[in-house]
Amino acid sequence: MGWYDTILFPIKWLIAWIMYGVHEGLTFLGFSGGAGPAWVLAIVGLTLIIRGAIWPLYLKQIKSSRSMQVVQPEMMKIREKYKGRKDQVSQQQMSQETMALYKKYGVSPMASCWPMLVQLPIFAALFRLLFSLGAVANGTYAKPAIGPIDASLANEIQHSTFFGAPLSTSMVNAPDWGTKIVALALIILMMLTQFLTMRQLTMKNMPASALSGDNPMARMNKSMMYTMPLIMAFSGWALPIGVLVYWATTNIFTTFQQAFVLWRMPTPGSPAHDRLIEKNKGKYATYREEREAEYNGELAKLGVSDEQVKGAATKISKAAAKGNDDANAVLADNPDKDKLLRGVELRAEMLEEMRQRRVKLQLENEKPKPRTKETFMEKMMKKAEEQNKLQQQAQRVSGTQKGQQRYQPSRNMSKAERAAEAKRRRNLAQPNNGKGKGKLSDDEIQRRRVERQRAARAKRKKKNQK
Repeated sequence: MGWYDTILFPIKWLIAWIMYGVHEGLTFLGFSGGAGPAWVLAIVGLTLIIRGAIWPLYLKQIKSSRSMQVVQPEMMKIREKYKGRKDQVSQQQMSQETMALYKKYGVSPMASCWPMLVQLPIFAALFRLLFSLGAVANGTYAKPAIGPIDASLANEIQHSTFFGAPLSTSMVNAPDWGTKIVALALIILMMLTQFLTMRQLTMKNMPASALSGDNPMARMNKSMMYTMPLIMAFSGWALPIGVLVYWATTNIFTTFQQAFVLWRMPTPGSPAHDRLIEKNKGKYATYREEREAEYNGELAKLGVSDEQVKGAATKISKAAAKGNDDANAVLADNPDKDKLLRGVELRAEMLEEMRQRRVKLQLENEKPKPRTKETFMEKMMKKAEEQNKLQQQAQRVSGTQKGQQRYQPSRNMSKAERAAEAKRRRNLAQPNNGKGKGKLSDDEIQRRRVERQRAARAKRKKKNQK
């Protein structure tokens, strides 16, 4: 067993147990044991379990991919702003503005990669598991079994077929044309489902700004939509039938999964989102009528009107703004004080329930919660920024004390910042860290600066007179 199988063995062991558990469940439901369709369906069950386990990561992928396309126009503005500026200060400011944009929209560029990164080891482990079945069945494998799959079960899986094609056979080593045709059909199905999955994710339910030709993310996604199926075509001929079944099932499941997510959570600004908002407005209008009727019925039992309750609520809120929070004292002169206080409570409950319903129907945004933790990317950017500052400070001190390089102030520094930096560098150049005899006072520095400015103005004036 080589280093590759050694690294993947824990994942192979887990996959073997999942396949075995699904197979045992299918035989309990009436499927025949031994070599047969139950092992093919075990691979399908493995796919469904894996996809269910990474469901939260998939939702993050959808939201991140959607957000990345939506923020691309603003990203282009930031890049255009710093175009041609290669100095460290400009690059640092561009990184800070980019991170602020990511934080504003809750975007994480890495989130769109996690589902693929999680599935790649599983994909590779399943490939190596099917590839190792022959060695396990013959007893030549480095271990007597892979999880519960011993020699007898490995022999069963080896002889299980999908439309007559053995699960461990690939198109390149197929013994007959029937197996090659099945493998070719699975490769074509895998390509089509991959194309539809990526097209559904990147092209549908997107606002027009995210699909414009000037959007680099849209161009990249469009090119990936065509190149990924081609990659599948070139690699599919060497994959076992079982792996092709797994990948095709994954793509089919993902297509329906994405259709459900995009139907329930369409991208803001897209036609699908506009239709959903109109539909939710109708639902909210119906709910509001029912809730207001219930509220008016409660007021009728109390014997007060909505106008009286509104007046009492306004009076209480004005008194609270002035620092008087005692509602009983505010309505002390009203004979219906208790009824009005109960009416104010009922009205506040109704308004809060209606607000929550608007939030639920996406007609109103929930107030964002403050973030208490930094993201991984923000931590890395902060660490890189601190390292750049330390490096720049070391370079300034080294260049000033040793005379190895001439200081060039940044174009982005203001006049005050330039003066402060020049003063700091002069102090560093003095003996005893600027505390020696040759140090200039702040008043002397300011006096010399004013004299230089006066001389420059006089020179310009004399030049203009000529």
